[in-house]
Amino acid sequence: MQVSRSRAGVAALTVALTIGCPAARQAEPTASGGLGEPEPRATVDVRPFRDERAWTDEDAGLRVNLPEGWLSRSGEGAALLEARGPDGIDFVLRRWDGSAESLEGIAADRVGWLSEGPYGHVAEIADSPPWVHSRPSGRDDRELELGWHFSVDGRGFSLVATVPRVDFEAGLRRVSEVLDALEPTR
Repeated sequence: MQVSRSRAGVAALTVALTIGCPAARQAEPTASGGLGEPEPRATVDVRPFRDERAWTDEDAGLRVNLPEGWLSRSGEGAALLEARGPDGIDFVLRRWDGSAESLEGIAADRVGWLSEGPYGHVAEIADSPPWVHSRPSGRDDRELELGWHFSVDGRGFSLVATVPRVDFEAGLRRVSEVLDALEPTR
């Protein structure tokens, strides 16, 4: 009896997936009785990550030489750079206008708390001590989000990384390597 239920469940799942899958849909009859065109497939912007560890944006005024093992791609909109590192770590480098008002908006929208302090190399290149945050990731409760918000020559930058909770210390070390690789271009 278990086998029959299992086969029935698989058959029902197959039917549901087939009906819901745009590629499996047939052309629909038109009002005149002919067949119309099948629904077009949604296009997805697939921008691959590449093993290009040197990234410079002269307009933004920042350069990053990613450590070995990181893959990157150019960002879109306010996102300047997206990268994936070893062990499930990733980050996005964004730009903001550098004003205190904008930082307050970023803080209110993204973080549970902020603290100010000297954080390695970022503190050396930033106009003032960077603001940092940490919180559970909005994507997955097994991940933590770590963020550094700072300005260089009046231009604001946010590097927000996601690291697995299971090996937080190793993830923080990997992200610190990226932070140490940030350089102003001016």
